[in-house]
Amino acid sequence: GTALRLRGTYLSPAFRGVLEQERARLLGDADSDADGFAERQAEAMANTHEVVFTAESDIESNTKFGDHDGAWRIRLVADGVEQPLLTVHRVRRPNSLQEALFAHKNLWNELWVARFDATVSQPTTLEFHVGSGYGSGSLQWSSTGIR
Repeated sequence: GTALRLRGTYLSPAFRGVLEQERARLLGDADSDADGFAERQAEAMANTHEVVFTAESDIESNTKFGDHDGAWRIRLVADGVEQPLLTVHRVRRPNSLQEALFAHKNLWNELWVARFDATVSQPTTLEFHVGSGYGSGSLQWSSTGIR
């Protein structure tokens, strides 16, 4: 079987703008935290690179991610420079908004969020690498300026 199936979304500044609009559309008048959400998005954009990803595995063990042994190691490289991993966590109970915004989330996988220190603030290429003793792979985003 396949050791790991992983799909991801890089939260670029352009994507975050669409995310805010879609959040407002989905929540409508019930959105009492729109200003707080916008502030958190702006702060995150200024300081971090975030990748929201889903993962599923046929290996019968707890699937973990990080930069330590015993986990699927994850790395983010921006324009050839490795970005330090700050946090990675599993979203234990995705809310309806997360289910709607991240189309790669389904019944068979788990939603994760990885945050990296943005030492390269406006990269043109990003590579998200994942690997373990079972194998490795990468997701890549490229443009003339990821905005």
